[in-house]
Amino acid sequence: MNVFRILGDLSHLLAMILLLGKIWRSKCCTGISGKSQILFALVFTTRYLDLFTTFISIYNTVMKVVFLLCAYVTVYMIYGKFRKTFDSENDTFRLEFLLVPVIGLSFLENYSFTPLEILWTFSIYLESVAILPQLFMISKTGEAETITTHYLFFLGLYRALYLANWIRRYQTENFYDQIAVVSGVVQTIFYCDFFYLYVTKVKSQVCVLLMVPASNMEYKCSQETQSAVKKKTNRILYVVHYLQGSCLTWDKILGLGIEDTKIFQREQFTSLQSRTKRQIWLKSIHLEISRVQSRLIT
Repeated sequence: MNVFRILGDLSHLLAMILLLGKIWRSKCCTGISGKSQILFALVFTTRYLDLFTTFISIYNTVMKVVFLLCAYVTVYMIYGKFRKTFDSENDTFRLEFLLVPVIGLSFLENYSFTPLEILWTFSIYLESVAILPQLFMISKTGEAETITTHYLFFLGLYRALYLANWIRRYQTENFYDQIAVVSGVVQTIFYCDFFYLYVTKVKSQVCVLLMVPASNMEYKCSQETQSAVKKKTNRILYVVHYLQGSCLTWDKILGLGIEDTKIFQREQFTSLQSRTKRQIWLKSIHLEISRVQSRLIT
């Protein structure tokens, strides 16, 4: 087992932990495709049935169990504990469009016609397309939280590292697994288009969080006033950050101490269930930022 395999496994594990951490901390699963998570859970279930028949190493067994647990806990959080925040209206990809051809292909192209081998082949083919419901959801809404882009980035990195692992194994062991390599290449191609979105999303998020009054010399008010206004501005921008992720709650607004401003009223907040209204409200927040910043030059 070479370094690319280990780094690939760690990248895969990090992606799953990031997703679980996001859901648990925000108590919200908006922007996450439950259908993709179901497919990944099915991938691990059908691939790791050899846990009951074959022992390779402690590392291999532990990683398989961890992946299975993470996959099913994620599905439970989306469809169980936090189901009220699940965006089912936009998670509309037809799973049969993936499952039917994958099942057929796993029976036609495999290494041996045995139940475990067919299920393993099925898992390899399915993993290569399991992310499509998530990408479809992002393309449909035109939005992706920063944490979701991190999750997809590390999944893409995992596949790229596994490609490097296969190249290394071919050079050192003359090992070549056609099914795994071809499926891995297909999966990596799906992630390539997302890397651009990842870079632009993170860059725009940094720009938003750094949008504070520039230099003290440009303003006539005291340093104490500037400090207070900057603090208020940063809190409003913090709300913008949560709003973009669709996981803003009234308790968070109360905790920030900015419910006294004219746009942060509970009656207006309750209308945020509509994505269109949420975007309109977001524009109002930017106007409020301009109003607060204007105090520095009065």
